Formats: sequence, structure tokens, C-alpha cells
Amino acid sequence: MSEDRFIQHLQAIHAQLTALHGYIMPLLQGQQEKTVQIFEAIASSVDSLQLSYEEMQMSLEVSAVIEEELLEQSEQVVAEHHRYYDLFQFAPDAYLLTDANGLILEANAAARKLLNIPQNFLIRKPLIVFVAQEDRQVFRSYLSQLSQVEGVQDWEIS
Repeated sequence: MSEDRFIQHLQAIHAQLTALHGYIMPLLQGQQEKTVQIFEAIASSVDSLQLSYEEMQMSLEVSAVIEEELLEQSEQVVAEHHRYYDLFQFAPDAYLLTDANGLILEANAAARKLLNIPQNFLIRKPLIVFVAQEDRQVFRSYLSQLSQVEGVQDWEIS
């Protein structure tokens, strides 16, 4: 091949490469912009996920602290319940816990001893059966008044 012809051939190749570059570059730039947008969207999503993960991790840590505090409080409540239950059960005075209808729900040891009845026979028994016949009308009247009052009521009789 002659030198002129070789130069022409190189110039043709150069022209074709330039034309090809002219066609490809806009396509690649469009793709690059699109690719960059996709990667930016992915990066933004990853950042959001990372932030959500950190917030969830922090929430889990806070939840763990709260759960531990609640467990401690629950243990304290249970311990206090046992303490007050023991105080109720072993009080020197007789105590009965009734519902609004006068049915016995709980009786301490002194009440069981005073009434000379085991616990299982006292529970759900009407309190009125332990009231003298001549005092039952007054007892029913007072019980009726108590049923109209909300909350726990203390009632001491002798």
C-alpha cells in the first residue's frame, strides 16, 4: 500500500472513529447521567436505610432499658404484694375482704380463727350468715349504702 493511500485510509478510519465517537458519546452521556442518577438514588436509599437502622438500634437500646426498669418495678410490686399479703394474713385482728354483695373473697388467719371455719369454707360465703339475726336488717341497710359508694370502703364492726 502506498503512503498516500495509507494516510487516506488512516484519515478514513479517523473520520469513522470521530463519527462513531460523535454517536456514542451522547448515548453514553445520557446513560452516564441516568447511571449517576440511579447510583445517587441508591446512595440516598442506603443513607436513609442506615439512618433508619441507627434509629431502630437506638429504639431497641431504649426499649431494653425500659424493659429492665419495668422488670425491676414488677419485681418490687410482687415483693410489696407478698409483704402486704403477709401483713394481711398474719395481722392480729380479724380482716375480711368482701365484694359489693357481701360475699367473702379473702379472710386472714385471725378471721378464720375467730369464725372457726377453714379458708376454703369461707370463700364466697355471704358475710351476713355470721351476723346475729337481730342485727341483719341493719347490716343489710349498711351494705346497701356501701354498694352505692365507689371504691374500697373500710368497715369496722365489733
